[in-house]
Amino acid sequence: MNVLIAGLSNRGRIRLNNEDNFFINGSFKSDVMIQNFSCESMVQCSIHVLAVCDGMGGESKGELASLRAVELLNQMSAENLYSIPSDYIQQANRLICNEIEKNNRQRMGTTASVLMIKDNKCRICHIGDSRIYRLRDQNLMQLTKDHTRVQQMIDAGIIKKEDAGKSRKKHVLTQHLGIFPSEFLIEPQVIIDEKVLSGDLYLLCSDGLTDMLTDKEIESLLLCSESVTQIATTLIQAALEYGGKDNVTVVVVKII
Repeated sequence: MNVLIAGLSNRGRIRLNNEDNFFINGSFKSDVMIQNFSCESMVQCSIHVLAVCDGMGGESKGELASLRAVELLNQMSAENLYSIPSDYIQQANRLICNEIEKNNRQRMGTTASVLMIKDNKCRICHIGDSRIYRLRDQNLMQLTKDHTRVQQMIDAGIIKKEDAGKSRKKHVLTQHLGIFPSEFLIEPQVIIDEKVLSGDLYLLCSDGLTDMLTDKEIESLLLCSESVTQIATTLIQAALEYGGKDNVTVVVVKII
């Protein structure tokens, strides 16, 4: 089973800096001053480790939080990460809380959506409102669940999913990295041993994409493109054309 991967991160049209980061088998944006970043990978790995981290724009030093999250991925062994995915979230949270202490308790935070592929299976570890999708048999499915107030309202039947984009609470996170244990005990979403099939296409993305495009629009763009690099470029361009109101980051993974 071969895995083709491409990642792109763009500052967008409104934000002054890019607080997003991504991780592709050891490659990530190592300098917070870099605004646009790209990476491709066709390397054969026993375990592929991929992630998107969206530094929280409403708080100080979001770009530092997302950097610390991907740096930790780079430091951990892929085997340990795959064996106990939730350990990464707890370690990353402690790391970012330590950064908050170092910075005179200036709050910082980040989402983290991590996909690990080993042989014909994958595992997911996720916190926040970045997302992981899978396109299979021309149907797009969101594999992760947003940790937001509006998702809680959907689950409770207060609002319908199609009305979520209109809610003022759509960006209010209920969980993220950078929460002290004394404030709240974080509980990441973990998906174990999801089957991977030849032809599957995975998309990891920050909300800079999903705020600009609907799932149907994303699905259409995934179906219209061939290479992972072309898909990533098309998605970024579409988000920018629709307004580019936030940093936008995508990692596209094709199983062949």
